[in-house]
Amino acid sequence: MEVRLVPGGSSLPPATGLYTVTYEDFQSAKFLDEAWNDLLYKSTFPNIFLTWEWITTWWEWFGSEGNLQIITAFEGEEVVGILPTYLSQISIFPGIKIPAVRFIGDGGPVFPDYLGPIVKEGEEDRVIDWLAKFLFSISEQWQMILLSDVLTTSKVISTFVDILSQRFPIDTREGVRCPYQLLPDSYETFLAELNPRRRESVRRNVRKARKKYSLRFECHTSPDSVDRVFQIVLEIYKKSLRGKTNDQGFNRSDYLGFHRDVARKCAERGWLKLYILWFNDIPVAFIYGYFYAGVFWYYQTGFDQAHTDDGPGSIILQLVIESVINEGGKEFDFLRGEEDYKYHFTKNERRTRTVKAFRKSGMLHMAMRTQHNLSDLIHKFDK
Repeated sequence: MEVRLVPGGSSLPPATGLYTVTYEDFQSAKFLDEAWNDLLYKSTFPNIFLTWEWITTWWEWFGSEGNLQIITAFEGEEVVGILPTYLSQISIFPGIKIPAVRFIGDGGPVFPDYLGPIVKEGEEDRVIDWLAKFLFSISEQWQMILLSDVLTTSKVISTFVDILSQRFPIDTREGVRCPYQLLPDSYETFLAELNPRRRESVRRNVRKARKKYSLRFECHTSPDSVDRVFQIVLEIYKKSLRGKTNDQGFNRSDYLGFHRDVARKCAERGWLKLYILWFNDIPVAFIYGYFYAGVFWYYQTGFDQAHTDDGPGSIILQLVIESVINEGGKEFDFLRGEEDYKYHFTKNERRTRTVKAFRKSGMLHMAMRTQHNLSDLIHKFDK
C-alpha cells in the first residue's frame, strides 16, 4: 500500500510494509533531520553533500524558484529511503524551458558531487523501486528527470537509472572525473608509496620554506571561527589565480554566503575543516573541506600567487593529508577536477555521468540528443 501524506493531510500510514510520505517544505520535514543523517550514514556511500545540513542550506540559498518534493519511504516508523528532489523550469534551448525533476543541490553556483537517493544499505532494489513509483505518479508535472553528475557505479544510482530506463527514453553523457586516494595508517607509509621524485619534491618544498619563513599551519573547526576564518580565506582567494576572475567562486556573494552558512552548521556537527598556512604573519594558502564518514572531502583550495615559487599549495596539501591520516582518515577525496597536481598523489578516480530521462519520446528527446552529439563533436575537435 502506498500513501501520500502531505502537510496538513489526514491519511494514516499502514501498520506494516512500505509507505510513502512527501514533504513540500523543510519546515514540515524538520523532524527528519536526525533520521536523515542516520540513514545517510548507514547507506552504501555516505557523503557530505547529502547531509541534512548541506541539503537544507543549499535550498535556503538557491531553491527559491523550485518546488520541493522530498519523497520519503517509511517502514513502520523507520525511514528507509529518501529521494531529495525538486521541480523547476530548466532552459534547454534559448527561450525554451521545460519542467524537470532534479536532485536538491543541483543548480546555482555550487557544484556538489555524488548527489542521489539515500537508501538503507541492502535495501536498494526494494526501496528505490518504491520511491520511483511516486515520480511516475506525478509524471504529468515534468517532462524530464535530470540526474547531473551522478555516480552510476554506485548501487543506489545504478538501480534508480535501471528503473527509469525500463519506463522512459534515457540519454547519458560523460560527467566529471573525481580523483581519490585511500589512506594508509601512517603518513610515513603514505610518503613511501609516492613516486620517489614526488616524495623528494614534497620534502624539499617544506625544507626550503622553513629556512625562509616561520611556518604556521592552522586547522579551524569551531562554529565561532567561521566568519573570521572565511575573511582570511577570501583574502587569499583574491590573490590566487582563480580569484582574479570577479564573477566566480568566493568572489560571488551568494557562493560565499552559502559556504559560510553551511560551514557553520557542519562545524556544529564536528565535520568542518578550514586549514590556513602562514608564512611569517602572512596567510598564503587555504584548504577548505569536510571530514565526514572517515573521508576528507576536499572542496576548495587557493594560494597567494606572489609566493608561487615557495610552493604553498603543495606544502599545505601535504600538511592536510598528514593531519587527516593522523585523525584516522581512510580516504582523501579530491572531488571533481582534473588538475595535474591531484594525479601526483593518486591514480584512482571515480567518473560521474549525467543522465536524462524523458517522459516520452518525441521532438524534445530527439532535439536534445542532436544537441548533445554536436556538443560532443565540437569538444572532440577542440582537444
